Order: sequence, then C-alpha cells, then structure tokens
Amino acid sequence: MTRVRRSAKRPYASPKREAAREATRDAIVASAGRVLRERGWDGFSLEEVARAAGVTRLTVYHQLGDRRGLLEAVFDEQAERAGLGDIAGAMRHADPRAALERVVAIFFAFWRASKPMRGIMAAAAGDPQLAEAIAARNERRRKLLAVLVGRMVERGDVDPSRAPALVDTLFALTSFAFYAELEKGRALRRKDAAEHAVAELVALAVDAAR
Repeated sequence: MTRVRRSAKRPYASPKREAAREATRDAIVASAGRVLRERGWDGFSLEEVARAAGVTRLTVYHQLGDRRGLLEAVFDEQAERAGLGDIAGAMRHADPRAALERVVAIFFAFWRASKPMRGIMAAAAGDPQLAEAIAARNERRRKLLAVLVGRMVERGDVDPSRAPALVDTLFALTSFAFYAELEKGRALRRKDAAEHAVAELVALAVDAAR
C-alpha cells in the first residue's frame, strides 16, 4: 500500500488568540518604555520588564527575544509615536531640498521627544550590544540623507565631488549628540531656537556644496 504523505501545516491561530498575543506584546513594549525612562539602560532587563508588564520573563523572550530585541521594539514604538513615520511622506516631495528641510524637522522633533536617549547614548560607550543597535539605527538616517543629496546632485544643485562631505555634515547636524549640545542652552534662548539653528546650518551646508 502506498503511504500518503501529509504536508506539514502551521498551527492555526484563531483571530481571538492572535489579538491576545498582540495585546500582550503591546503591553510588554509599553512597560519596557517605562522601565527605560525610569531606570535607564542599567535597569533595563527582561526580568524588570516582565515584572512591570505582569508577565513572565519567558513570555517577554518569546514575544521580543533578547534585550536588544526589546530595545528595538521600544525604539520602533517611540519612533511611531514621535512622528518618524512622516519621513515617508517627506521623501515623496518633488523638491529634494524641501524634503530635506522636512526630514530635519522630523528628526529634531523625534530627538526632543526621546528623553531617555541621553542615558542610552552614555551607556553605549561601555556596551557593545547597545552601541551596535544605535549604530544600525543611525546608518538608516545616513542612507536617507544620502538619497536626498543624490537627488540634489541629479538636479544640479550639489557638486558631485562635494556630495560625500555634505552627507557627513548633514548626518552630524541631525544627530542626537548635536541636538543635545544645542539643548543645553535652551533656558537662555527662545523655545524653538535650537530647531531654527539646525535648519539654518543645514541650509548653509547645502549652499556651500553647490
């Protein structure tokens, strides 16, 4: 008799069960954000997040993986909440310089909303895993800026030989480190002075690269 082989099927997850899983994940990410804000990177662990979310450490691990996976989820949630998703719309602008102005404003608003970043950046100096996660995020920003500079080159607005230096300059001007330095003197200036300063420096950098 010929044995009929049955193809392996993935376990079926009912909509109700899937919704419960998503709700648990959302609760874990929200709790992780609170732990990160209140306890900093040193107190950011699967155990602490599990305790804050009212679930087991194993549940946190199954949902999001290790500590880095948990941090990436927090970053993604924070980016969405702070409007980083608006970048896609900005990139569709026909004028790359106008798109750049909008992208710079979006990143500035993101850094302003990311209060735990100071402690995270400081902790990255002694934590290779954290440093790697931040570097990967920053590389996305560099590639985004490179695309916009490339469009400016195509339009004849930027000298091709100056494009690499322009990307590096824009990358520095849109970094959290640069934002944090400007914000140190915020009490001595009007509320939006730092944002205007960055916008002016970006415009000067583009003009210098013609």
